[in-house]
Amino acid sequence: MKAFAKFVGIGGLATAIQYGLMISFIEFLAINAVAASASSYAISAVFNYTANYYWTFNSNTKHLQTLPKFALASILVLAINTLLFCFFCAQDYII
Repeated sequence: MKAFAKFVGIGGLATAIQYGLMISFIEFLAINAVAASASSYAISAVFNYTANYYWTFNSNTKHLQTLPKFALASILVLAINTLLFCFFCAQDYII
């Protein structure tokens, strides 16, 4: 149960990082909303992987085994997120 709480906490923090960066990129750097969303997701994914690897799971497994699985899942979610963000931005539902 302790690992689950850490996992949820890291996920929540990664989400906060993503949204904070996305808003900063859009509002302060005037980056396109879709690009801001994708880049902030990628940055938060690096945090998510690193924090879960070292803190939540205290893993001793080599990154060559764990990183490809995480990267594949993250890339799939990034693609879905980016496509949805493009669609909703085009419909003026976002930004």
